[in-house]
Amino acid sequence: MRYFPVLQELFESDTVIILLIGAALGAAVSCMIKEPRRIGRLLIGSAALYALCEVISNFRTDNLLEILLLFAGTAAIGAALSSIVCLIIYRIKNRENDNL
Repeated sequence: MRYFPVLQELFESDTVIILLIGAALGAAVSCMIKEPRRIGRLLIGSAALYALCEVISNFRTDNLLEILLLFAGTAAIGAALSSIVCLIIYRIKNRENDNL
């Protein structure tokens, strides 16, 4: 049994491009939502998708499924990271509006 195969592959290969694509999609969705509770749900959903991809890829699967899980898990990491950034930006923006 391997531990964190998606994360390991992220650091060992050029799947950073998929991480950036996932981050861009997550940022686009987070900016369209503009509600912290829903952005939090997006964050939890992305983290759950990543965890599910890690768990399934630990079982013995065929190569095509492993590649699909790798892409989905890496994009989910990117979406989770970008939704965290959007939540931080949203909080800072609201603090500035409250001070005015």
